[in-house]
Amino acid sequence: MSNNRKLLIASVLKYLKQEIDGKMITPDQEESLNVASQCLAMAFNTTPDDAEDLPCLLDLLTEAAPDRMTKREATDEERDIANKFKSEGNQLMKDKKFKEAVERYSEAINVQESAIYYCNRAAAYTSLENYEEALQDCKKAISFEPDYSKAYSRMGLIYSKINLYAESENCYEKALKLEPDNESYKKNLEIVKEKLKEAPAAMPGMPGGMPDFSQMGSAMEQMMQNPQMRSMAENMMQNPQMQDMMQNMMGQMGMPMPPMGGEEGGAPGGMPAGLPDMGAGGGFNPAAMQAGMQMAQEMMRNNPEQVEEMRKMFQGMGGPPQ
Repeated sequence: MSNNRKLLIASVLKYLKQEIDGKMITPDQEESLNVASQCLAMAFNTTPDDAEDLPCLLDLLTEAAPDRMTKREATDEERDIANKFKSEGNQLMKDKKFKEAVERYSEAINVQESAIYYCNRAAAYTSLENYEEALQDCKKAISFEPDYSKAYSRMGLIYSKINLYAESENCYEKALKLEPDNESYKKNLEIVKEKLKEAPAAMPGMPGGMPDFSQMGSAMEQMMQNPQMRSMAENMMQNPQMQDMMQNMMGQMGMPMPPMGGEEGGAPGGMPAGLPDMGAGGGFNPAAMQAGMQMAQEMMRNNPEQVEEMRKMFQGMGGPPQ
């Protein structure tokens, strides 16, 4: 491998390290950058230190293509129009017309992208319990304004609503780092910390902690009779990564992977044909539990809104109260 290629990757690793150390990114972005850095370092046998005396890649790119790196400034007229849409959205929020508020904020964004507009739309999505879109808007707001404390605070609220308290704590801490005297951030951070203490045995990333496996089989069967929930689960299981995790979990339990939809003997639409009996007599080994927890975390990370709907449905079936 040429030294030039190693220096290029070392420069990339140096930039990624600056992003991670800056602590102005979301928890899942930080996790992704750490994984990417480890993979690049192993593949090219280099480290950020190898580029310590080299210039910053972002500075070089800005010098080489200033027109591409600088966004066009909105005109005064465009700013006035966007602000009008934002004000209308704010009023609709006060009137609890959240869907209409999303539309107004979207119109403002179409005229002029802004951290404030994305953050406001995140609030509207949160009120509609559309947590996945809300999280994306918070991340977009941070990409426009990395020091926007309100976006971190709002993201902390969203994570707490889907019971991801560690991620919520991380976001509130970042908000407080930017705005140390904000009493609201301090109060919410304390609440989240208490939630973490109250559920030490909870399955990470899963609302409500450890599921009752003795009841899960019948609950899953009831859930799959609901067309909406079945469609939701089928969409999840069409993801190759989710299929790999399911196969891993079944392998850890010493059980063959049930046929998927479309295969002979499989259930329609991509769902496994059957699930193991995880009742009191079946036992449950730690390796399988770890694989299941990883799968649950991935579901919560990629489909927080859908998992929240599943949680609500389990509650309706007599599951544990939240």
